Amino acid sequence: MILASPKKILYSHIYTKNTLSVQMQALVGLAVDTAALVVSLKSTGFGAP
Repeated sequence: MILASPKKILYSHIYTKNTLSVQMQALVGLAVDTAALVVSLKSTGFGAP
C-alpha cells in the first residue's frame, strides 16, 4: 500500500511527460509543414511580397 502511491505518481508523471513530448512533436511537425508550404508557394510565385 505504501509503494502503490509513489508508483502511481511516478507513472502519471511519466505519462504527462510523454504526452507533452508527443504534443511538442506534433507542433514542430505542423510548423515544419507550414514553413514548407510557404516556401513552395513563394517559389511558385504565390504569396510573393
